[in-house]
Amino acid sequence: MSEPSNWPLSDKAIRIRVTPNIVSQLATKLISQDCYPTSMGFYPKAYKHSMRRKFHDDFIIMYCASGAGHITTDHFDGGVDQGDILIIPPGTSHYYYANETSPWTLFWCHFRGEHARAFYEHIGVGLSNPLVNTNNEVQLLAGFNQLIEVAQNGFSLGDYIYSACLLKQLLALVERINHEKTREKSGLILSNIQRYMRENLHRQISLDELAALSKLSKYHFSRKYAEITGVPPIQFFQNLKMQQACLRLEHEQSSITVIAYDLGYEDPLYFSRIFKKVNGLSPSEFRKKYSSKKLA
Repeated sequence: MSEPSNWPLSDKAIRIRVTPNIVSQLATKLISQDCYPTSMGFYPKAYKHSMRRKFHDDFIIMYCASGAGHITTDHFDGGVDQGDILIIPPGTSHYYYANETSPWTLFWCHFRGEHARAFYEHIGVGLSNPLVNTNNEVQLLAGFNQLIEVAQNGFSLGDYIYSACLLKQLLALVERINHEKTREKSGLILSNIQRYMRENLHRQISLDELAALSKLSKYHFSRKYAEITGVPPIQFFQNLKMQQACLRLEHEQSSITVIAYDLGYEDPLYFSRIFKKVNGLSPSEFRKKYSSKKLA
């Protein structure tokens, strides 16, 4: 198990080594064996903090909440800035250190497990590019704080199983942040496109209109959108309309004709055909089965 650094702890710094007994139990419990922490900590303004390892057998994730540092491996050499996540896989020779004039404030966790590599690969980093810039995502900071707090105050196996679940949630969040950044670099800011769709559920919008928002050609926009979401943009927009229709049929007494018109369908029969194609039930069948109100 990879040992953390022996950097002298300041008053507010935290370093937690999970005991070998707990680690062995985490490795055998079905709920935690896929990915679990072996040590973790928080180093505020870690002046002269550094670590050199020729070999290690855990994954290491570090979050630079402020300040800066540097990382050197056989495949990468570069700075770590505020908001950066750094992930080092097992077996990677490395040397990292805090910036001398603006030392980093660092959250870190060593982890392993049967699916730890799958989590690592899902995030989308690699040996040649181990960094994810998060722009200081608030959820990420809160997640690391919670992970450290639970482990610091926990003594039982249950507490550390909870920590394992929090760790997996953090890794999934890093993946979401990284992929959103990748999409932005590709020229397609998905959140803006989908917000525009939701704001215009009351009408029909064209592929040309959506492509213009992305400043891409219609062909490139449609292809990239389908690569990210798994469906073409107009189909995605139609699915959003059907989701809204389901909510209204379930919780409102408005007629099917009114709901169809409010969602940009002038022909309620056409709306009903689309609804049944997407949901497997006609609007009236859906309302009868799922409505939360007794209709007159």
